[in-house]
Amino acid sequence: MVSQLADIISDWMARSRPRQYATGTRRQVTPEWIASVRNALKDLGKGPRWLEIEARLARGAATKILDGKQQTSNHVDAISKVLGLMLPATVVEAPEEIELLAIFREMTPDGRAHLLGLLGLIQKPRD
Repeated sequence: MVSQLADIISDWMARSRPRQYATGTRRQVTPEWIASVRNALKDLGKGPRWLEIEARLARGAATKILDGKQQTSNHVDAISKVLGLMLPATVVEAPEEIELLAIFREMTPDGRAHLLGLLGLIQKPRD
């Protein structure tokens, strides 16, 4: 009876505090990025649970990401910020994006500057 009451109270208290999980741009979880996270944690003498607390992630999220089975995650920004790491590439969603990225990568620095200037002129104003 007492343990049931304790479980009910514990459950009620957990539900009364809404969790704020970090979200961000969905980015690729590359083997290189995972290795850099593991190295940073090792250098700091910290573990995945510390990272989850600091990056405001759900319990087990860092372990799940670092096991290498996830290809993308929206927690990469938060993890990288906490550890001071460079961000991996953003996930390309559409075939047009792949084509544009390929064209952009083949351009000269002057061509890139021209293109960015042109895009700045035709871009819709942000609110």
